[in-house]
Amino acid sequence: MAILQLTLANLHDEINLRVWGSTSPTNSWGDTALTRQINLYLQGLGRKTARVLQGEGVQIPEGLLHFDMWRTVGALTETSGSSTIHFPVDYDHYISFYDITHGRKLDVIENVDKYYLDQFKWRENTAHGLATRPGPPEAIEILGFADNGGTWQRLGTLWPATVSGVTPNIRLTYYRLPATVSSDSDEPDIDIKYQELLIYGPILEILRDDDPSYNRYVEAEKDLLLGLAKTARAV
Repeated sequence: MAILQLTLANLHDEINLRVWGSTSPTNSWGDTALTRQINLYLQGLGRKTARVLQGEGVQIPEGLLHFDMWRTVGALTETSGSSTIHFPVDYDHYISFYDITHGRKLDVIENVDKYYLDQFKWRENTAHGLATRPGPPEAIEILGFADNGGTWQRLGTLWPATVSGVTPNIRLTYYRLPATVSSDSDEPDIDIKYQELLIYGPILEILRDDDPSYNRYVEAEKDLLLGLAKTARAV
């Protein structure tokens, strides 16, 4: 049995038809503006779903949700002998890190100095007294974003320092950001059961809040967001 998977062109048609009464209206926002709204709405689903739940009295840590439909596995990239690693460009939030080279998981740390004290990572070095010794990675510190050869990526540091000549092979299980749509034939990166959110959400950005149809789309959006929330995790 066939499944109705909407494309970007279908989303444009549905939005135009419901707002302006035609799939090719002369007073439409235009395909470029509609596409931008669709992508912005898609990327903001975690916040929007959290706000709906909070409106129902459910407390969400940090006001953000992540969805299993965007759960994936990738790899960190690094250079030989370096402790600096780069996350995938679509990285949103980690689930776990695993060092394939040495067969063990990595802890995520925030306070590096406390990590050294608690885990006894200050190791005696007869030449320099107390100093860190290079070794297999045991923990990872997640840092901010930086330009990596023209690509804006999140950075991290492996601890202890990486041994010279070694390139750690670190697997990352994480929640990714949704892929954007740009071509008419592109299918939105969302569970097909909730693809109508990409119609209702942009429509609410177009309509004035005193439009007779506004509240109808608010309720339609809320109904789908509550359903989507059941697939979400607060991490």
